[in-house]
Amino acid sequence: MNNKTQKYIINNFNNFERNYNYLKYPADIYNKIKSVFSKRTPTSAQIKDALNWKYGNIGKSGTSKNHKNIIKRVQRHWPKFIKSNTFKNEQDTFYWWLKMLPRVSSPPYITVAFITHLVHHKKNIPIIDQHNYRAMNYLKGNLSLIQSPKKKPSNWQDIIELKCIIEQIAQIIPKKSNEEIDKFLMVLGKSIKPKK
Repeated sequence: MNNKTQKYIINNFNNFERNYNYLKYPADIYNKIKSVFSKRTPTSAQIKDALNWKYGNIGKSGTSKNHKNIIKRVQRHWPKFIKSNTFKNEQDTFYWWLKMLPRVSSPPYITVAFITHLVHHKKNIPIIDQHNYRAMNYLKGNLSLIQSPKKKPSNWQDIIELKCIIEQIAQIIPKKSNEEIDKFLMVLGKSIKPKK
């Protein structure tokens, strides 16, 4: 990252991070699901809580039919996932779930990436979505809204690229955790989303 980008991060980090929506994404639920997924022992109810957290459904009166279908599919396949032993490697986990959730969500990428994050968060596999992906491209583009070859993340390499950016930001602001950096990126990405 160039000096301009580093200065931008240092000067704006706290402002963006403090605007993270804890009502929509409660920290206590996230910490609990992260713990049980990394032990590979979530109950069906915890799988439901985890995915509803990711989809921003916490506190909402209902869950969309699409989200309900994805949740049911993950609950049903979880025992097969454990038996498959693909949980031992983060990339294997990602591809196993990508194979198991085709056409369940459109696309299944965000769900698959989130499950991979939960299972392997101790290896610093980040949460990825359109917002922090947009922020990553913004920072890589030297603070200009670059025309990215794609607007949303879609493959394993995008996760690795985000992980590298988070590591770079951690070097610039060493007292911040990966979770705090994720919040900064999410809010930054939302703030620069093009208006329709």
